[in-house]
Amino acid sequence: AMKQNPEKVRRIREWLAAEGMAPDRMPEAAFGDSPSDAEMLRLARRPLLVNPHPRLQALFPEAEVFRWR
Repeated sequence: AMKQNPEKVRRIREWLAAEGMAPDRMPEAAFGDSPSDAEMLRLARRPLLVNPHPRLQALFPEAEVFRWR
């Protein structure tokens, strides 16, 4: 099973609330590389993958992929 990281999503929603924005507002973009980033990437209008783990890339087949060294 894929391990999720709810802490990232919680912190994003906390920051949005502190900025006076609706906590369910979608960020424009989010970067991720591992399957634990999936929940956070689902919040974004534009998920961006950086050297992604194959499982993460399979979850977001339409996402833009960056291969950085």
